[in-house]
Amino acid sequence: MADSLDLSSSAYKGVWGRSPPPVPTFERKGMKVLSWQDKLEQDFPNIDFITLPSTGQGWETIIRQACVKLQLLSQTFNVVFIVNQIKEKYGTLRMYVDMRCSEHDLGEYDADIIDDIAQDIVATAETSSRYICEVCGKFGQLYPGGWYIVRCKECYEEYCKQTQGGT
Repeated sequence: MADSLDLSSSAYKGVWGRSPPPVPTFERKGMKVLSWQDKLEQDFPNIDFITLPSTGQGWETIIRQACVKLQLLSQTFNVVFIVNQIKEKYGTLRMYVDMRCSEHDLGEYDADIIDDIAQDIVATAETSSRYICEVCGKFGQLYPGGWYIVRCKECYEEYCKQTQGGT
């Protein structure tokens, strides 16, 4: 009989020191428990998420702040924002957002101006991620190396222990 797999073991985390990806949903005593990514989709019905974020939970606040602003923009100008992808790239947050609307819906407003505002919202979130730990959400910094990562001091020390055998 096979032993159960311990997902918290260092053997499972592999060479990158990363924990397994979060389980999006699971059942607990007949209740559906949602991940922070699923809750994000529920909390922002005016935003069409093609895929859910594939980042650490430490950036949840940054992502939520951007989504609040995008939703307000969506409601104000009767447009739909499509979030194609939210991920980490070169250590910082990347949000790929498009806008869908018809000229009839906008009336006197210019679609390019609304899209520029949306892209400024995204750029602010991406810039903020450079100073927020992707793991825990505390103040952090960008650490170069094999992979660029943003971590607080404590999470970076833990990352180094896991990836470099404790050095």
